[in-house]
Amino acid sequence: MTTALVTIAVLGMCFGPTRWLGIIATALLTFDRPWLVVVVILAAAVLFYVLKLRK
Repeated sequence: MTTALVTIAVLGMCFGPTRWLGIIATALLTFDRPWLVVVVILAAAVLFYVLKLRK
């Protein structure tokens, strides 16, 4: 189940029309594995820094 949710989360975030599916998969992953919240927050912070603040 974890592998399927990770795949859905990654592919869902890559494409605009399926972004909602990626968000739901990420939410289910963090609900299933609470320590994953830290990883998701750190990844979001790094992506925000790389994509927004470096310009």
